[in-house]
Amino acid sequence: MIARGGEKLVIIVMILMMVTVLVSYLISIALAVLLIIILVIFRDPDVPIASGITSPADGKILNVDKERKSILLQIDLLGKRVIRAPISGTIENCPEIKSSALRRTRVQWTDHSDNFTMFTINSPNVSARISTLKKSKFSIYARPSDNVLKGDRIGLLPQSRLIRIELSSPSVRILVRPGMLILAGESTLAKIQKVAGRNEVLLSE
Repeated sequence: MIARGGEKLVIIVMILMMVTVLVSYLISIALAVLLIIILVIFRDPDVPIASGITSPADGKILNVDKERKSILLQIDLLGKRVIRAPISGTIENCPEIKSSALRRTRVQWTDHSDNFTMFTINSPNVSARISTLKKSKFSIYARPSDNVLKGDRIGLLPQSRLIRIELSSPSVRILVRPGMLILAGESTLAKIQKVAGRNEVLLSE
């Protein structure tokens, strides 16, 4: 399955391949390699959805700030670029524009001012804010006031590789640590903990 936004690229490259095969095999081979890369980056298979608060993307955990309930992850170079909802809830904040300007320089993400909010999802137990670099190009599948389920496809981030997810509930327990490899929808980032007497019970959304 190809993510929305990738179908046109696939069709264009396939047409160019058919045209150039009559002119130059080398160009046709180069286009075939490009097609494979596009198919890898824009692949969007169905995945099993884990319990708890799940990862919005494939990648590696770069930083965990337990005080701010913030997790910074880097998408794999050839990882899937589809963004999935980490919780079920209502989209309260996302850009009305289809995409922002393309950022061509690499930025050391150390300050929250570098963030550009892609989505804020609210549920009764927790809110999740998903952000990327301020000038990264991305596509939006969801719209404000949309109700989404955990694991739903809500956007596409074809170029930037950094995503930050911030959780607003004080009862969230983050389960990941820097260096861990995670998969969109399949990996649990955190869980809601409910204090029952002296025992803490981890709840699954």
